[in-house]
Amino acid sequence: RPMVLKPQAPPKFTKPFEHISIDTAGPIIPASPRMSRWMHIFACTVTGYYYACCTRSRSQIAEEFVIWHKQVPINMGFVVKTVRNDNAPELVSGELKRYLEDCGIRTEPTPPYSSFANGRAERAIRTVTTGTRALMADSGVAANLWPYAVMCFVFVRNRLPSMTRLSPMELITGRRPNIHYFRIFGCRTHVHIHEGERSKSNRFKPISAPAIFLGYVPGSKSFYVGMRGAVFSRRSVYFDEDVD
Repeated sequence: RPMVLKPQAPPKFTKPFEHISIDTAGPIIPASPRMSRWMHIFACTVTGYYYACCTRSRSQIAEEFVIWHKQVPINMGFVVKTVRNDNAPELVSGELKRYLEDCGIRTEPTPPYSSFANGRAERAIRTVTTGTRALMADSGVAANLWPYAVMCFVFVRNRLPSMTRLSPMELITGRRPNIHYFRIFGCRTHVHIHEGERSKSNRFKPISAPAIFLGYVPGSKSFYVGMRGAVFSRRSVYFDEDVD
């Protein structure tokens, strides 16, 4: 008797950002220079896109989600239909709940003690943690700079393809992202010192300062660099990737 195959139902979500899974990890030690102790991940089910943010408190995830939703999906012309979370109090009540209701976004809280039901966000947390750990170990940067390693790893991952599909950014924008400006995290750099920051009387003082590369500034062609005990955003940077 021939086997009759039932037609498969079409996927529930087909466009970028229609379904988002969110999760939180922390508290993380040591605290960053800005006293960040919590890491939040927003994962897109359709494209595999990750967004990471680091905050001082766990409840700030509501504020970060509002900022991300306005700057990324809405700004790019996409609609968020459903948000899945692990039923944490800060995710199902308060500011985030009111914002989701106002935007007409459906909430999918998982049952208690069922973290596997939010598996996509849980795997995203593991992936980001593993990748950040590798960047920190290879570069040897200070342990309290982990938020910059998190942001750098997520930025690069969103622009790299996998064995089975295109990169998340290419699935979202339809264009192959440019990766020629990627650099080794933690490598030595030389940052140009602008004329306004130099003393005119000391004409023979170097016009550049040594620093370390700490990632990419979103929405800009600038880079994060660690210099003189602080982190700056600079554009005129020379990378010496052969020196740790």
